[in-house]
Formats: sequence, C-alpha cells, structure tokens
Amino acid sequence: MLEKLCAADIPYGIATGGWGCTAKLKMKAAGLPTPQYIASSDNAAERSKIMLECLEKMKPNENPVYFGDGEWDACATAELGWRFVGVGPRLKTKTQFWIENFQDPLILKALGAFSHT
Repeated sequence: MLEKLCAADIPYGIATGGWGCTAKLKMKAAGLPTPQYIASSDNAAERSKIMLECLEKMKPNENPVYFGDGEWDACATAELGWRFVGVGPRLKTKTQFWIENFQDPLILKALGAFSHT
C-alpha cells in the first residue's frame, strides 16, 4: 500500500494506538520507510486525537481518507467526519468502502471512489 501511495505521489501518515518507537521498529523490520508523518499514543490517548495529530503534521489540502482494519478505526473516522476504507475480514460488511488487505491492488481505486463524494 505504501509503495502505491508513494508511486502515485500521495502523501500519507501513520496514526497508531501503539507507541511511536514500536511503530517505527515494525516498519523498519518490514523493510518499509518510516513515514514523515506519524502519530501514536505518545501524542495522545484517544484514537481520534492521535489521528488529528497525524493530520495536523501532514497539513493536507483536502479531507483525509483513512484506511483501517479495526472497528475503532471506523468509529474514530465517523467521529471526525473523515472518509474511511475498511481493510480485512473484520470490516468486510461493516463499511461502505472495503479492500481485502493492505496489498489489495484496488487501493488507488478506493481512493478514487472518494473523488466524487
């Protein structure tokens, strides 16, 4: 997913309920670059506040699209009024936009679906 976003020159950030150092370590272990924009429980306790911290660091020009694989992701994005793409089997029937996993070739298509909303 990150490779597709980078190739398409789409800025992205990571918002995680875990610790920032753990997120960076996991990304390094997976061979992924550490994103420029990352917010974690180091920044706030509430999920929506972590997400807002990440967005503030990014300074976007438009409404964000959030990809998540947990029900808390869907709840937090609804609370913030953000657009959401559910990822994985737990969210398959619970979100308007859904992809199978973070390697799904439809990731950019999912982003495009929001260009008309």
